Amino acid sequence: MSLTTHEHDYLASQPLGRLATVDSNGHSGTIEIGGFSMGTTRKFANVATTPFASLVIDDLVSKDPWTVRDARPTG
Repeated sequence: MSLTTHEHDYLASQPLGRLATVDSNGHSGTIEIGGFSMGTTRKFANVATTPFASLVIDDLVSKDPWTVRDARPTG
């Protein structure tokens, strides 16, 4: 899957995302992306053994004050 320039720019602008993976027993878990020694994490092991993962970006309008975009429909 390739990202458009617009999609890449959006992802680069957001500081928080969550990667959900499935382990070899079919159990899922959510792990925040970031930190040290990422290649040694369970997330990396799960992605290496199963093809299932999803990424959710927390759409932040502002970090100070911390404000998440409200995606609920208006009206």
